[in-house]
Amino acid sequence: MDKVTVIIPSYNHADYIDETIESCLHQNYEGQIDIVIIDDCSTDSTRQVLKKYTNYKADNRSIEVVFKESNCGINHSLNIGLEYSVGRYIQVLASDDVMCRDKIKEQVNFLENNPSFDCVYSRGYIYDGYNKIEYFLNKFKEFYKIGRALEYVSQQDWGGPLAQSGLFKVELFKDLMHIRRDYKSDDWAMIIVALRDYSVGYYDIPCFLYRNHGDNTYKKYWKTFPMRIDVASRLVDEKYRRKALSNIMLSQSEYLWNDGCKLTSIKFLLASNLICLNRNSIYVLARSLLSERILRILKSLRKI
Repeated sequence: MDKVTVIIPSYNHADYIDETIESCLHQNYEGQIDIVIIDDCSTDSTRQVLKKYTNYKADNRSIEVVFKESNCGINHSLNIGLEYSVGRYIQVLASDDVMCRDKIKEQVNFLENNPSFDCVYSRGYIYDGYNKIEYFLNKFKEFYKIGRALEYVSQQDWGGPLAQSGLFKVELFKDLMHIRRDYKSDDWAMIIVALRDYSVGYYDIPCFLYRNHGDNTYKKYWKTFPMRIDVASRLVDEKYRRKALSNIMLSQSEYLWNDGCKLTSIKFLLASNLICLNRNSIYVLARSLLSERILRILKSLRKI
């Protein structure tokens, strides 16, 4: 069976990384899994946690832990991980996320049965450490089935599968590293380029758990806002760009409203519609003002 390399860039996740690593070690996959953990100078107790995994080898599993001497960011960590990769497939996993037990087995089998694909994405769960909520990608799946997945993900960065859900042939992942370097909103940029230039599979199973906690990147919406604008402005095809920019403004409006910045939220809502008439804006505003029963009716009628 083909060897799989799991690359885990690590930074300040001492409370979570044990569970992340154990989910890799206990995969229901009979082939070799090499786990490469690159710690980017964590300032909490992550390094102490990782020391017990140094040079781990047992039952078709190995762990290599690399302690960097200076903090250089996630892409630098991924490049180090790729240097250790000798398998056919690459799995990248955040140091606070968890893989379902059958992820590697199911996705390797999918790629072996569909050799024309360069990678495969799937869906997953939102996870708080105790409870998990399945995150369905029904809209993405609909567009994928009719060959319009690129159109869908180009127009919004929140409705497609995450990079952690994917399994990539090593050649593809190495090719995509320049995209990660060029665009800080890298997950979105990666899937746009993968769908545009390569053959991407989608296997509709839940395969990983995205941990929801106070330090998630999406909660830093002012920090990520210019990164998202950059992808829409430079990478998204011109025919989808206005809708992409409109949707970014709309989601920013929702973040602001939920944070209590209602006047600024309305400004972003207006900007969204000035860029491109956005039917979603009615629902976003109504969601903050109306009862759940009315919202369910609106949602059933809404066209995206």
